[in-house]
Amino acid sequence: MKRLFAMFVFLLLSSLSVVVNAYPNEVKATLNLGLGSIVTGLAITSNNNDLFASYSDVLNDIDLGLWGLAANQPPALTSDDGTSGNIEGIVYSPDNSYIYAVQDNGHILTFFVSNITATPTVTKVTALEGKKLGPVAIDTSSAATLYIVDNANSLVYVWQAGKSELNATVDLKLAPDLTNVATAFNVLDILFAPETNEVYVATDVGIVAYFSTDNIGNPNDFVLDDTKAADIGALAVTPNGSKIYAATGAQLPPSPDAYPTIYVVSTSTHQEVASPMQLVNSENTAFTSMVTMSVHGGLAPVYGFVSGSKGVSVFNTTNNQFIDVDTSNACTSTCDPIATSSTSGPMIASGDNYIYLAGSGNVLVITDNPWIDISDISYTDSTGAAATALQQGGSCAMTFQSDTTGDYTVMVGGTVEKTGTGVIDTNGASGGSVTADTDTIFTFNYDDNSSAFEEGDNTVYIFVTSSDNTNLKGRSADTVTVDTPPGEITISSTGFGNERAYITFGRLTANDISHYNLYSDTDATAVQTKTDVSATVSQVSAGSSVTGHMDGLTNGTTYYLAVEGVDAGGNVGPRAYLLNGTSASAMPQETVGPAGLSGETGGCALVRTRGESRWTMDEGRWMMGAVIILGLLVIASIRRRRGNLQKTGGYRRLLRFTRNDVLLIIMFFLSFGMPLSHADDKAEDSPKPVWWSMELKVGFWMPTGSTTKKFFNKCCNIVTTVEGGLLYKGRYGAEIGVGVMSKDRPALGAITGEPSGDTFNMFLLPMETNAVWRIDYAEKQWVVPYTKFGFDYVYYREGDRGKTINGLKTGLHGIGGVQIYLPFVDGDSDAIKKMFFTMEARYGWVNSFGKKGLDLSGMTYSAGLLFEF
Repeated sequence: MKRLFAMFVFLLLSSLSVVVNAYPNEVKATLNLGLGSIVTGLAITSNNNDLFASYSDVLNDIDLGLWGLAANQPPALTSDDGTSGNIEGIVYSPDNSYIYAVQDNGHILTFFVSNITATPTVTKVTALEGKKLGPVAIDTSSAATLYIVDNANSLVYVWQAGKSELNATVDLKLAPDLTNVATAFNVLDILFAPETNEVYVATDVGIVAYFSTDNIGNPNDFVLDDTKAADIGALAVTPNGSKIYAATGAQLPPSPDAYPTIYVVSTSTHQEVASPMQLVNSENTAFTSMVTMSVHGGLAPVYGFVSGSKGVSVFNTTNNQFIDVDTSNACTSTCDPIATSSTSGPMIASGDNYIYLAGSGNVLVITDNPWIDISDISYTDSTGAAATALQQGGSCAMTFQSDTTGDYTVMVGGTVEKTGTGVIDTNGASGGSVTADTDTIFTFNYDDNSSAFEEGDNTVYIFVTSSDNTNLKGRSADTVTVDTPPGEITISSTGFGNERAYITFGRLTANDISHYNLYSDTDATAVQTKTDVSATVSQVSAGSSVTGHMDGLTNGTTYYLAVEGVDAGGNVGPRAYLLNGTSASAMPQETVGPAGLSGETGGCALVRTRGESRWTMDEGRWMMGAVIILGLLVIASIRRRRGNLQKTGGYRRLLRFTRNDVLLIIMFFLSFGMPLSHADDKAEDSPKPVWWSMELKVGFWMPTGSTTKKFFNKCCNIVTTVEGGLLYKGRYGAEIGVGVMSKDRPALGAITGEPSGDTFNMFLLPMETNAVWRIDYAEKQWVVPYTKFGFDYVYYREGDRGKTINGLKTGLHGIGGVQIYLPFVDGDSDAIKKMFFTMEARYGWVNSFGKKGLDLSGMTYSAGLLFEF
């Protein structure tokens, strides 16, 4: 029985000893990161993977797996993008994974953790402009709300981040005791207590102000130093929100107890609930930052950590007593802190039992978790020789130590929360046991873990769990570089061009692919092994396929093709030379566009050639002049026959012209369904004289020529046109117009007529002459049908890989359309009399009146604006 009792006492004492020691109690590492000497803020992500530190006008991202600066950093703050300014405080919002930074110029920056290299957004609030902001606290219980201090005016601004709105302003001078302070005061710290939805503000006059987020306009306070002289430099709240701790570096005279002090205040009564904790032997002074933490270890209580000039003092929130870290026990004669090697700055606690303390250019890591030191990473190739990276058939050996005995696991990728993929060693295990302060070597092969690793740098984590009943977990990570040859390539198609062969293949996705080597040969076997590269293609940044070509080939000869990938290290992947199980090949041939395929060799279709009856240029000029004269005769004829229109009979007299005129008008009514009843009921006896017109329009050309249709789709052959001319009475006119169209399209093989890999450019400069009749017989006729007829003269230029064919095609066209009156122009204006929106259909017979060669006939649908002067 005595033996059992003794064993019980031993186990109880052991467990109590564990509880006492189950808190971060030593500096495990000093991360020399080159930070500024004065760090103004720390913020940690919700997954404990990244720590952000601000100083001056810089924000740094610290990787808490690699224990160093992250590979990607926030951009520099510059005046060019409006982000310049010193950062006075930062907070993290877990809802959207943003870092908010307040600056000394009144601006608020938003950094996106998921895209940390992007330029932060800048919020400029008029009320804050030019004011030095900070410190800052955040409420993340719903939408992120920031509480930002303005020390110059003793204000706290309430800024809702999601809406970028300033919701309210809290005047701290309205708090009862702060109202009676004779001198100006400064805010030294601010925190949000989520359990009570209260904001607490520490001042340098021994008073803590507070206000509820539900009653922002009525701040209150409590006095901790009756002399109103103590600097309350740090605040902390217990995880359950029941107590607030307020720390001072030392009460100033005339206080009789000039010792560093921590006050304990109830959040429900806002009164002290315990005697202040004091360091009577000045083991630490000048408290500047404080956190509380529910540490791992089962029965371990909540501990508090406060940084000062001599280190980090620890206290137990259960009994509100300091702990002597040297003895890991309650203070007897002294209460020694955790010793630190540099001046203490801001401090923050993570959710995985780490405390981070900003020092002079560095960050101190305080924890009781196992600490892992990875001392060496070495590689061997498939022959066992030393290598510089992990390769196919090779292996990697990681040498590490843990300061705690336990079990370890190795993972690649993921985060510090063990979200990566397990790595299997040469014995098929993903971990094992480790003895404290003893080298452990973990060796793994690439081939056993190839699916887990990516080409290039990979982050490999080593996690250690202590074997005692605390089950504390530590981690460390390092970079393992993988350098394997590019993978296999799949050829998807081949093609031909003029003295050229094309090859299309699947894009390799490894991040170190540099380019692709292309090969061509007339021998199907030789192309598989030849060393002379025919061409290279650089890696493309996106897409699933890559297309390359090889020049200088002989038309009419079959060439066999191959391709291989090359990475940045010069490693060459396997060569691909098969397409659907047979040798990939292509036969170059001359390629043409519609002009070339139609037999055009260039020249002007208005020039007479031997054996052909074509228009001469002089005849063409005569034809253009004849059209203009014809138009004028038509106008004169209409003028004579029309006579004087009567208000009630004008249209009936108009229909007496000819039977063809009647049929033309009927055709327009049937085609467009736009009856003239849309016009004003009153016809004008004497329409205002309108003499000139100009029209700007854009249309889609739909070719109908059998050869031309092979090259151009029905859609989106865009033609832009400008027309102008004489317009009599707004109805009869003679016009000339010019347009332009340019488009690149795939060329066809001149021999086979099959699509090639080459492209050609077709440039068209269509010119036209028109005789116009606009059926506009009212002063404000809303819908006006019109028709045009005339001749076409189209200059074409076809370019195909340095070969050019150009010439002139002629023809004629007919146009039908409607113009819709736009009442935006004052008809009495000296400039524009009327403006219309036009829609028309145009068919052109542009084949040099049936001659052989390029046929540019087709339908064009257009819309535009017509101006009458």
